[in-house]
Amino acid sequence: MYVSRVFPSNLLLRAFSVKVPLNKIKLTTSRSSGPGGQSVNKSETKVQARFNVSQATWMPEDVKDKFMIVHKNRISQAGDYVVESDEFSCQQDNRKACLEKINKAIKEAEKYSPEERLSFLEQIEKTKSQEEIINYNKRRRENRRKLKRIGHKTLADF
Repeated sequence: MYVSRVFPSNLLLRAFSVKVPLNKIKLTTSRSSGPGGQSVNKSETKVQARFNVSQATWMPEDVKDKFMIVHKNRISQAGDYVVESDEFSCQQDNRKACLEKINKAIKEAEKYSPEERLSFLEQIEKTKSQEEIINYNKRRRENRRKLKRIGHKTLADF
């Protein structure tokens, strides 16, 4: 695996108000999996793009915070946001796909507005009367008993 930078450092990737300098994104290539004949073991077409979110000085702090919330599952323990692409048989197309994914991720982070999420029971409490809540809980217990009699496992059994 080797690191390659084909893009000049003055190129910028635009995502709404954020300008992503391409020299700050580390691009690595590797061999792609899947069918491809004899050349599959020779050409490195899979591209992985990564950048450290906390060290991204080009990203405004509010967007950076939103980015950390929205994409917390794609950020490594080291703080790197990692995207990879091996959908195309050409390295340049996969590189372009990775950069588009980063662009899309930043746009999602900019649009994100935290909403207060209520649990299902809290939603019922807000909209239903006390009697309806009691009936709901009673029906739920009865259904659990029926399922136990039949032999089905409920989520509570796991």
